Amino acid sequence: MYKIGQVVWLISEASKQIEPVKVDSRTTVENENGAVTHHHAETTNGNLVNIEKQGWPVFESLKEAESHLMSLASKMVSSLAEAAAKKAHAAFQASLARDEEENTANFETSIDLSDKIKTVELPDGTKARLHLPPELK
Repeated sequence: MYKIGQVVWLISEASKQIEPVKVDSRTTVENENGAVTHHHAETTNGNLVNIEKQGWPVFESLKEAESHLMSLASKMVSSLAEAAAKKAHAAFQASLARDEEENTANFETSIDLSDKIKTVELPDGTKARLHLPPELK
């Protein structure tokens, strides 16, 4: 539940920008099935929006909104890189991991590390490729 006067951060569907809004009012409707609360907030241009009807999450800090968008961007870039790697493999039979590509480009022969590279996903959604020694597998 948001406090009246609190500034929260939304991601605008139209502009894809982080938008600050100030909670202006709270309405609670009670019926046989329970209570539903709606928060109405004022945008920077004076319009009122219903926070619960926005299609994006609401963030109580700008840092949270920024982290959310960075995570989405990171996932998008990772999926673009994965698609490029699949294209390279299909067209050129290239199977180098992205992390290894720069290091092995200087060698005359390529080494297939695909069975030794493991991908892990961190809690924030970041993916990492790791080369583990045999004793840690």
